[in-house]
Amino acid sequence: MKKLFYLLAVLPLFTFVTGCSEDEEESLEGTKWEWFEQWEGGTGSTTTTISFGKKEVIITDKDDYGDDGVFESFVTGTYVYKHPKVTIAFTDTDSGEVFSDILTISGNTMTWIDEETGERYVYTKK
Repeated sequence: MKKLFYLLAVLPLFTFVTGCSEDEEESLEGTKWEWFEQWEGGTGSTTTTISFGKKEVIITDKDDYGDDGVFESFVTGTYVYKHPKVTIAFTDTDSGEVFSDILTISGNTMTWIDEETGERYVYTKK
């Protein structure tokens, strides 16, 4: 009987301690993140959306050329999430080459730094 009372006393404390992490999500499944850029001179814009499934990721790129129309493309791949890092891997359908990138999540933002240019892209959780 003492064990039962002990478990009842300790269990809520254990739940409290393990349930209070700092903005750490266990899963990215069902989340969408968006980056938007208005082009210089206001001639158009680019919106990139990253959508996470259970193990798959879809990256959609939408370029709006104003009166000249909208061009949309996408790529699918897989991801591994270990807070705060997300490793995304996808295969170029034309060349068959595999690409991978690492993004970092902090709260409602996810940052990717282009290794070639050093440019930083900050995605916002939608």
